Order: sequence, then C-alpha cells, then structure tokens
Amino acid sequence: MIQILNPHLINKIAAGEVVERPLSVVKELTENAIDAGALTLTVEIRDGGLSYIRVTDDGCGIPADQVLLAFSQHATSKIKDIDDLSHIQTLGFRGEALASIASVSQVEMITKISESMTGMRIEMHGGTVVSKQELGCVDGTTITVSNLFFNTPARLKFLKKPAQEAGYVTDLIQKLALGYPNLAFRYISNGQSLISTNGNGDHRMTIYNIYGHEAAKNLILIENEFISGYIGKPKIARGSRSGENFFINGRYIKSDLLKDAVEEVYKTRLPTGKFPLCVLHLTVPADQVDVNVHPAKMEVRFANDQDVYNKVCEILAHSLSSSDLIPSVDKKRPRPAFSQVNKIDKANEFYTVNEIYKTTEIYEPNKPVNFVRPSNKPSKLDNTEIITPEYSSGLILSEEYCEKSPNLSESQQNVVPVQPSKQQELSTDFAIAFTDFNILGQIFNTYWLASKTDELFLIDQHAAHERVLYEEMLNTLNTDKATLSQPLVEPIAIQCSPKELETALEYRSILEQFGFEFKTENYDTINILTVPVILKNPAEFTFFSQLLDKLETYGDVSPVDYIREELAMAACKTAIKAKDTLSVIEARGLIRRLLALENPYSCPHGRPTIVKLSQKEIERMFKRT
Repeated sequence: MIQILNPHLINKIAAGEVVERPLSVVKELTENAIDAGALTLTVEIRDGGLSYIRVTDDGCGIPADQVLLAFSQHATSKIKDIDDLSHIQTLGFRGEALASIASVSQVEMITKISESMTGMRIEMHGGTVVSKQELGCVDGTTITVSNLFFNTPARLKFLKKPAQEAGYVTDLIQKLALGYPNLAFRYISNGQSLISTNGNGDHRMTIYNIYGHEAAKNLILIENEFISGYIGKPKIARGSRSGENFFINGRYIKSDLLKDAVEEVYKTRLPTGKFPLCVLHLTVPADQVDVNVHPAKMEVRFANDQDVYNKVCEILAHSLSSSDLIPSVDKKRPRPAFSQVNKIDKANEFYTVNEIYKTTEIYEPNKPVNFVRPSNKPSKLDNTEIITPEYSSGLILSEEYCEKSPNLSESQQNVVPVQPSKQQELSTDFAIAFTDFNILGQIFNTYWLASKTDELFLIDQHAAHERVLYEEMLNTLNTDKATLSQPLVEPIAIQCSPKELETALEYRSILEQFGFEFKTENYDTINILTVPVILKNPAEFTFFSQLLDKLETYGDVSPVDYIREELAMAACKTAIKAKDTLSVIEARGLIRRLLALENPYSCPHGRPTIVKLSQKEIERMFKRT
C-alpha cells in the first residue's frame, strides 16, 4: 500500500544524503556562515565531532520570527524559483542542512540580527523543539550540535575512530581557509587550537599557515581572469593528491578534470608517485557550471569540459615555463605545529627568516681552487675529486652547439655564453641567470660543475641528455603531420561497444594521425589495417583501445600527448649514462642544448637536471655567516 511518509522519517532519509559523518555537519554549517557574510568563523569539535560541534560566526544572523522556519525542510533564503538554479552564487541553497542535522542530533541555535535588541535561542532534539526563548547575545549565529546520530545508532558503526573523523574536519577547515583568505578562521579540536588565520586577505600567508614555510617559499603566482592562485615548484611536490586544491567561484570542489589538467602539466616535471601542490581558483560564469550535481555539493559539471581543460593546461604550462625551477641545496625546515601557527610573529616568519641550509659534505678539488692536500698519504678525496675527462664518449653534438676554439686557453674555452633560442624565450628569467657560465669540471663521472657569478650549478649528465632527447623527439613528432604507420598482412578485428565505435568514427582523423587506419564492420567490430610505428617499434593493439578511452574523455588532443610516456622511456634508454665519459667540449654543448629548452629543469621522469648552491649557502655551511 502506498502511503505518504511522516516529516520526521523524511528528514532522517534526507539526513542520510546530507549528513554522512561529523564532517558533513561542519561543512553545511560553515558554508551557511560564509553565505551569511561572516568575517570571522570559529569551529570547535570534540571526539572528532561525534559528541560536540560548535560553529560561531559574525554574519547577518536570522530574524527571530524565522528561526523555527529555518529548521523546516527545503526552507532557504538563497533561491526562489527554478531559474535561480542556473545562476547559483552561494555555497548552500538546497534548504536541507538544518532540518537534516536537527533530525539526527541535539541542536542549539543562538542567533541575532543587527537590527534587533535581543536574539533568539532554540533547542531541538531529534527534530523536535525542546525550548525557544529570547536572550541577549552578539550579532551573528552560534550553532551547537551534540550527540550526533544519538537516535540512529546504526549509523555510528560506519564511522571511523574519533581521531580519523577529526582529521576529515581538519582537512575541510584547511580547504575553507585556503579558499577564503579574507575570512578569519579559528579551529579547535579537543581544546587545542589547530588552525588560526587572520583574514587579512594574504593568500600566501594562508598557504604558509596550512602547508608551512618551505611550501610558501616555493610558490608560483597565477594571475588570470579565468584562473588565479598559486602552484608549487616541483621541489615541494607531495606524496599524495591532498595538496591539490580547486575552487570554482569560491566553492571548494573535487574535480577529476582539473586534477588531470594540473597533473598533465607537471607530468615530466615530477617523479612517479609525486603530486603538485596547488591552490587554484577558477572564475566561471554561473550558467556555465552546474553545482547541483550531488547533495554534498562537492562535484560540479562544466558546460564545456574540453575548453576548461585546455585553458588550465595552457595557463599553468606557461607559468611553469616562465619560472626558475632549479632546486637549491638547502635544509628542509619542519612544518610548524598547528598549535604554533596562531602566533602572529610565527605566522609572519617566512617573510623575514634567514634560511638554514643543509651542511653537505663537499670534497675539495686538487687544482681548480687554492686548496693544498697536507700529505701524499692515501685520501678519500682520490676517487671523488673534480676531473676533466680527456676521452670522448662519442656523443653526437652539432657544430651549432659545440665549437672548438684552438686559439683560446682552456680557461677561456670553459666560459660559455648562452644565447636564448626562440623556444627559450618562455623561460627568459632562467636564461638570463645562467649565461656566461664557467665549467669547472666533473665529479663522480656523472655531475658537471659550472659556476656563474656567485652561484655553483651541478648538472646531471644523464638527466640533462635525457631531457634534450625527449624534447627533440617531441618536436619532431609535433612538426610531422602524421605518425609513421605499418600495414598489417591481415587486418586485426577488435570487438567494441557501440559507444567505442561511435568514438572511433567521430575521431577517425585523429586516429589516422596516430597511424591507425581501420574500417568498421557491423556495430561491434573494428578492423585495424595499419598500426603506428612508435620509436621504431609497432604499437600494441591495446594502445588503440586506450586512445579511444582518452578521446572519449578529453576529445580532440594532439597525438603526442598520448605517447609521452613511451617517448620518455626511449629517451632514458638512449641518453648517456652516469659514469659515461664526456669531454669538456661535449659537456659544454650538452649544457647549451639543455638551456635552449622550454623546460630544462627536470628529466622526463621528473628528476632534477640542475641543482644550485649560492655563495651565501656555501658560506653558511662553513659558518662564515
């Protein structure tokens, strides 16, 4: 028999969608506070939020005659008609939060508007009003949620331990603080102040409060009408995606599309298993993004995924290419304890603090500097001194990069002026910083030492050559109109779904650029006639299916974007290795080729090609400063 459910049961069902754990409660209440125009926001939890959650704001408050209405299902001040759904400007809008939270907990709300002399206090248990009274209070709203799921104990067994639940809440407050640097946050867990921001609008300072000194020191500013914020240099990459933060029109969201775009830009700049740190704000017209995808409002849908993906990649790639990404040899500072970040002098430290650099053991060379070995006894230095190899490795270097000058002395030949190429114009800052370098020699038959003014550079010959070969391969493929293909003696039949067949036909021209020619049969079979020859070997047939998946997801993209990993592996196998012998002339030519690249800072697998030490850093090692 069909029957209409009672309001309490409806609210509990709705709570199952909106309130999954303490994190859900904090998210809904803090978003309501931000929508209310709060400038300061305090969040306090106990036992991971299971026993106690209190959110206090100084926003506009709720009129006394509307307090009870605020706890009604689908009651909201943020939308009025269906047209508003396509132009949502607020974080909350469904009108389900308070009703759902109140149905599975004990709630107390104290609220006051500025126009009123007194405020209103209301207490509800399981959705039922227990008390309601006027009282004196400050402007704004304070909501206390106690004993979450007290009337639905089955929910409790699906929750994690209090420490883990508290961790989820901590992560949320970090995201909100990053998204709203103009809002002062204070977050307290079990009586301990963990996060505190001053709300002065300094985005970089907020990043420091969350991720620490080293992160704040190695940021690249992104300023664009479409996307703004900060991305981290490769040296502060993290071991998980927890440092990837995305905001759409002020709303923190999780987006596979944005994640893929950012990681694509960093693909050959980071080692496998490392992920970039970023805090990015996208500004998208309200009618071009749908935030009404999921009750938790953590997912969005763009009107044009491909356009967003391409814009993000283009802007971030240009910013990275225009920045000096050479890592310094320095001592990593520990992240500040959460209990310390609320101290004003500590929070401002990263602007003025003197860096403390790692004391690295450096073996002194015999001749290039004024250092005399005290005796002829065997020394550990014998196998680690700087050497100038006399034999050639056979590395092929063109005259454009490598010119011998018999009339110059060896010291004069070592001074190498670098002229930026057209491609290098994107990284002019680096080109200017690394001109007229002087090759000092080589250590460990692997690392070349070059100096320039007051800086010492160490160049990994394998990583450098690997990057050079990789970029040259990319350039060759990008300039060719099509990939070489190999005809098959007999066509290979591949079973496919109707969707895959539709994708193959839609992007036939792209697949042919790869070297795949095919014909279709029935509605479930594709006959492969030719396959691409990638790096002298025919591609596996599974590569065709992988391309279909990527084309379906990302659309029309350059074929080269799909074979970067294969190119990186080929470059690694072909490049000179550590311990291979190079002459000074060859090393000079290799370094010049490296400097002419758009990204000379890392090999295709993300390892650094160059590391630098400044004179001041070296002096600190020897306690001179």
